[in-house]
Amino acid sequence: MTKAQKLSKLKNLTEDSYASQGRWLDAMNQHMAHKQSIEKYKFNWKTDYCSNSPDTLPGGYNFKMGCWRHDFGYRNYKGLIGNYYFKKNGHKKRVDKALLRDLYTACDYKPWADPLPPSERKRLKAACRKTAKTYYDAVSAAG
Repeated sequence: MTKAQKLSKLKNLTEDSYASQGRWLDAMNQHMAHKQSIEKYKFNWKTDYCSNSPDTLPGGYNFKMGCWRHDFGYRNYKGLIGNYYFKKNGHKKRVDKALLRDLYTACDYKPWADPLPPSERKRLKAACRKTAKTYYDAVSAAG
């Protein structure tokens, strides 16, 4: 596996798009099943999810997968090209934007038999989106 191949696959899994989010989820499932098709890249799959922030929010909103994909991008880019080039070449900005998309997607969750009245769901969804933006702002500023 060349560095260029690994970087190409990494970009494919960390783009700011719903398609990339789906590709990452497929890759993560392949990793969990120890499939050679993804294991050959020797990616770092370790995560602490949303670090020192809540992974789940009231209303059933779950940020774990978005935070895991974000950790995946950070850890693998930094390990492959270093922190300087991770930031300089726009990878950090793209991975951070993908986090915001992933968290907003999590905020769109609504159970099919929602026990909450519409006004409460609307309030909790707004709070979820506000929290998602706070997480994004924090990683954008610090990362």
